Amino acid sequence: MSYRAVAVMMLFALTGGALAESPPASDPPSMRFEWVKEGPASTCRTNCREWIAAVGPITSDTARDFEFFTKVRDVRGATLVLDSGGGSVIGSLDLGRKIREFGLKTTVGRTRVLTSAPGREPRAKRMPGGECASMCVFVLLGGVQRDVPADARI
Repeated sequence: MSYRAVAVMMLFALTGGALAESPPASDPPSMRFEWVKEGPASTCRTNCREWIAAVGPITSDTARDFEFFTKVRDVRGATLVLDSGGGSVIGSLDLGRKIREFGLKTTVGRTRVLTSAPGREPRAKRMPGGECASMCVFVLLGGVQRDVPADARI
């Protein structure tokens, strides 16, 4: 008998023959948008870049959520940094159109938000290894300028 078979039988015996069921999948949250400024301030001084971090799955509500985000801040010409596994076909196409409408540049990457003081803009670092999978590419293509770093997963 193989080592793996013995391990499975022991697990089965220890759990009383019942295998744990995973909880039912709930609807994933919609993509989050956050305006961030590069940091720490001591590193970039007066040349700190700013961008919109767009993280998470694209749902049918994402384009509407982005439009709401744009009511709070003028985003025209900004850079949108995507990190998403994709999602809704229609939602991605709608968001891509909004991105083009606002003249945004798009790229792929991870945003690591650093701790920030209350009432101040969050400081962040752009990290390598972001993902823009599945329908996310339609959002990426919505940018008036697109940048795909070599370490990004498309």
